[in-house]
Amino acid sequence: MFLLGVASAAPEDAGLPGLAGGLCLLVWIVRRSAAIGAAPASASAVTPPDCAAVQGLEQLDQRMRRQLGHAVDLSGTASLRMIGQVNGLRQSSGQLMNYLDTARVQSVQMQDEIERNGSIVAELAAFVQQLPQQIEQERRYLEQLVSEVRGLSAITDTIRGMARQTEILAINAAIAAAQAGEAGRAFAVLAGEVRRLALQSSTAAESIGQSIHQLVETVQRRSQGDFAQQMVHNEHESARLLALTDKLDEGYLDMRQFYAMLLTAITEHNVALDRDIGELLDAAQYHDVFKQIVDRLNPFFDRRHDLLAELVGQLRRGARDTAAVEARALQLAHEYAEAEAAHGDGGPAAAGGANPSLPRIELF
Repeated sequence: MFLLGVASAAPEDAGLPGLAGGLCLLVWIVRRSAAIGAAPASASAVTPPDCAAVQGLEQLDQRMRRQLGHAVDLSGTASLRMIGQVNGLRQSSGQLMNYLDTARVQSVQMQDEIERNGSIVAELAAFVQQLPQQIEQERRYLEQLVSEVRGLSAITDTIRGMARQTEILAINAAIAAAQAGEAGRAFAVLAGEVRRLALQSSTAAESIGQSIHQLVETVQRRSQGDFAQQMVHNEHESARLLALTDKLDEGYLDMRQFYAMLLTAITEHNVALDRDIGELLDAAQYHDVFKQIVDRLNPFFDRRHDLLAELVGQLRRGARDTAAVEARALQLAHEYAEAEAAHGDGGPAAAGGANPSLPRIELF
């Protein structure tokens, strides 16, 4: 009955529902009971409690609940954002791998083409390398031709000499036939025919000699003039082309080695990148932020429990003065707000706003 009467006279605290209101009511009942037991007349002097300790604990609980909700929202949002970004990065990496596969196929085709061009260059180099020898051989053939033509000229000189001797013999035979009279008339006719053939042979030999002489002069002019210069020029050009083909072949080899090394390096790098991104995608859950927030809550939960135990102990002992516990409860809520404000996580402040004078602590 006493408790019912006291409870009916207890003040209503609409701002402290639930556990906070109940604790506030318990503190007021204990204080009023102690006053009635000591001096019933002074019981009316007991004023309704301000419940500062309970209010501080309630503020701490509200801030902790808000911070836990914020941690859950932050973890979920950040995890989804990171997973989306990593998925996009992995897609880009996959596209790059496809591009590298295409580049590898094209590189193989280009390598085959380079090898074919290399065989062509090798054939060209062999041809150019043989060209000076051919030119030198042609020049030797030309010199041999000049020598043989000069040999023909000597043969015509021999024919001309034989025709001259035959003509002299024919003249001598004609003289002998004239001296023989009627008996040498037939021999004189034969000597005349021999002389005529000798003259024709001499004339033909002379014509052949002139033609051979003109041919020799023509060949000599060609071999000693433009033809010789052209052959020297061709020799120099063939040597230059041979050097260029050697450089071209070396360039093809260097380019093939370069592209092979480049493609190998890029492929190895992107394979490792794709593997690392896959592992990161599996581990990107962003639980560390939530864990840090919960870890920061645990010490304040322990201090809160200690304050509740101390408050209940004082009430059981009949203590009326709980101002120290009330002050510590309010200070605990304030310290928690300041501690959370010092951590920057990209979201809104946990409670009470951040202190701009404190350094921001990044979670990662």
